[in-house]
Amino acid sequence: MRKLILSFALILCAALSMRAQQVCFWTNEYKTLPLRIYVDEQYVGDVTASFKHAPEFGEEGTLTLNLTPGTHEIVAINAYGYEYDGWPGTLRVDEGNVSMVKIRRDNFPVYTVLPYVVYDPYWYDLDYGPYYYHHRYHSAPGGSVSEDYSDGDLNTEYASSLIVGAASLFITGMVGAIVNWNYPDYRFPYLGVGVKTEYLPGINALRNVAKIKGRIGNYGGMSFIAEGGEAYYFSENVWEPTFAAGFGWCYGAFEVDFRYQLPYLSKHFLASLDFSYDWFLTKHFALDFNLGFALSGTRTGTDIYWNRWDGIEIPIGLGVQYAF
Repeated sequence: MRKLILSFALILCAALSMRAQQVCFWTNEYKTLPLRIYVDEQYVGDVTASFKHAPEFGEEGTLTLNLTPGTHEIVAINAYGYEYDGWPGTLRVDEGNVSMVKIRRDNFPVYTVLPYVVYDPYWYDLDYGPYYYHHRYHSAPGGSVSEDYSDGDLNTEYASSLIVGAASLFITGMVGAIVNWNYPDYRFPYLGVGVKTEYLPGINALRNVAKIKGRIGNYGGMSFIAEGGEAYYFSENVWEPTFAAGFGWCYGAFEVDFRYQLPYLSKHFLASLDFSYDWFLTKHFALDFNLGFALSGTRTGTDIYWNRWDGIEIPIGLGVQYAF
């Protein structure tokens, strides 16, 4: 009888030790929701809302799972197919504990190649990538309402400050150009052609373009730029056409230019304020350098194009040109 009771107790303990424990996944990533969660190579659900602070366990927009005690492999994929790298890749669930697992923003560096990650037609478009889902912050603990970043765009205040600062610098360049418009300089005006290589660290892309540049005025002047070529996006391992046009104000060989990369034939676009310098080695041959501040974005969808300004760029470029 004693052996029977002992055996029953061991079986009961074993059963209790395998009892599922609750784990709650949440995120402060607002740009690329929903986040798909895979446990042991199985899709288990989505995290659909972003929170500035840790939410209540099981709050709407989080993902709550019942997992058996032990070690589990976990993977998170954002709405654009990029894989989360902010954790070791495994999750240890202990008997009697509940866990809050945070998925931190801006930790999705590499497009996933996992064979068990499958995109369904409601989430992923085969031509342009995943559809973007509208989302909103839920209330933070204590009843305070977190800030809303509708459409996954950049922080509105941050982007507005950047635009206001860029406009101020552009206007300053215009005033300097007009004041010195008639001051003579042997290098200007001209029409030039050349090539340029430019790196965009925010989206990890390299642009190789041919360009045409016109410069009117004298020591103070105005420039017009058109460029086209190809861009390689390292994180996506893809080449795409790239075209841009712009204009700017000049003070000697220094310039402040506004440039826009057209959102056609490519799903990426760019609006940049560039500071550049033409270093004339001879009367006609020059090296040109540019460093800028820019907003970058991504176009998604097939029938309706949602233009999302979702990144900050610091374009760095080097080129050569011949001035006629």
